[in-house]
Formats: sequence, C-alpha cells, structure tokens
Amino acid sequence: MNESAAPSTTAFIAAISSDIGRAMARAYRARGWSVIGTYRDAGDLGALEDDRDVLLIQCDVSDAGQIDDTARVLAERGAGWDLFVGAVGQLAPIGPFFEADRRQWLHSAALNGAGQLALLHAIHPFRRARPLSRVAFLVGGAINRAFSNYSAYSLGKIDLVKFCELVHNECHDIHAIAVDPFPCPRCRNIGLVLMIRIDEFDRLAVHLAAEIRDGHANGFETALAVDVRVKT
Repeated sequence: MNESAAPSTTAFIAAISSDIGRAMARAYRARGWSVIGTYRDAGDLGALEDDRDVLLIQCDVSDAGQIDDTARVLAERGAGWDLFVGAVGQLAPIGPFFEADRRQWLHSAALNGAGQLALLHAIHPFRRARPLSRVAFLVGGAINRAFSNYSAYSLGKIDLVKFCELVHNECHDIHAIAVDPFPCPRCRNIGLVLMIRIDEFDRLAVHLAAEIRDGHANGFETALAVDVRVKT
C-alpha cells in the first residue's frame, strides 16, 4: 500500500487463536482489512503465526497486566482499530453450579465477560473509525436457552449482552452488538444477531459470519435480526 494512502480498515479480534477467531481473521484479510489479534496459547494460532500482515499480541484477558501491555503495544506501533470482535470463550468449569470450584468459576465468569470489557476499555483510546467504532461480541449458546452446567460461561456472556445496551446510552462513538450462532435442527444453523439498532455494519457482520465454514459457525446460512429493545 502507498504510504500516503489512508490506513485500511482494521479488525481487532480478542481470542484470534480460537477456531472462530481464526476463521474471522481469514474472512477480514480476504477483504483487504488489517487484523490485530490477541491469543493466550501460541500453539493455537495455526497459519496465522506466519502471517506478517496480522499483528499478534499475547494477552490473557483475566490478567490486568497483560491487558495494559496490549494497549502499550498499540501505542508503540501507532496502531488503531475500527472493529473490535470479542471471541473469548471458556466453557470450564462444566457441571452444576454448587459443585463447581469457586475460584475456577469466578475466573471463568470474569474471562467470559468482564475481562473482554476491560480489554475494550484499555484499547478504546486507539479506536479509529468515526463517527462510530464497531464492537461485536460472540456469545454462542449462552443467551437463548438454559445452558445447564455452564453457568460461568453463560453469565459472563450475558454481561456482554447487557453491556451492548448500556454502552448505547453512555457512549455515542461505539456501536455494539452481540452475535449468537446456534444450531437449529430443522433449518441447519441460524445466526441470531442481538443489536441496539440495525445498520450496514450489522448486515456486514451477518454476511461475514455466513462465510465462516469452520469453527462454531459451520453451516451458517441465514441470520435473524432481533432488536434487544423489543420483546419477541
């Protein structure tokens, strides 16, 4: 790219090393976007580890110090973002709530919810899109049914859905949605997109998800858009 040209659109993917994170990175790269991603275990990065056009940052979102380090990397690189995708997810501990290890449960609930919000808070100063930067959280399986034995995962993800509503009222330069790919036996997979208001970004998010052919969204063909302010 010509050095004088405007920077390309940049997606920041938290948990780029997850299966769906890697798939989304490929989808965005295919559109010519730049990609920044965080990971916990380099062994899960696959081919992304050799992609010089992807900025990879090791970050466990349950570690405040690593979150601060991520913000420092963006500052040092002069990097910014237009779209934040929260793909962090940890199912453990699996089992009835009262049988779970309390410390492990608390760690998982924070990682699935508040940890991702802390990361977004840290990199908020580096948002680049105007007038709106976009945020999308992946909350698969946690919000459309009773996800028994996965309480830490479910409650963390529900935090993210509520955040989308809160940030709509508090912050006018962020547009946030929560995306839940879930299986439908009669009609293959449907992607349920929870949003505050519908615009072209939400349709783009749906189309991108529809092209992911591995990971949790395998077979994803159509999408149902539901406004979280309206009872359905």
